[in-house]
Amino acid sequence: MPSTEPSALPATSTGMPGAGVAAASAGVAAAVLLRYGPTGRGAVAVSLAALLVVLSAIDLERRVLPNAIVLPAIAIALPVQALLSPGRLLEWTLAGFGAALLLLLPLLAGRAGVGTAM
Repeated sequence: MPSTEPSALPATSTGMPGAGVAAASAGVAAAVLLRYGPTGRGAVAVSLAALLVVLSAIDLERRVLPNAIVLPAIAIALPVQALLSPGRLLEWTLAGFGAALLLLLPLLAGRAGVGTAM
């Protein structure tokens, strides 16, 4: 019996799940790697760029960013960034909380949250 669960990656216009998204992610990752080189910072940048391509495709198709992808990415990215540049940990942590608060304000004001139908 086929699963009714949607694929983690969005389907492309050809109906091949994730093939276009994977190709776009690979292209963006290659471009980012050329910019940063094979360094620790380059590895983080490549990972985040590929992740953003996948999240963009999911958002375009479903109008939602799954916590199952976003939260582990945050849990990995922040400690890795802290290891690469420990002097900027406070800046990145405050920026993350500030962005979260900004996106939470419509919900706190009694309106629908960002990305929800009004």
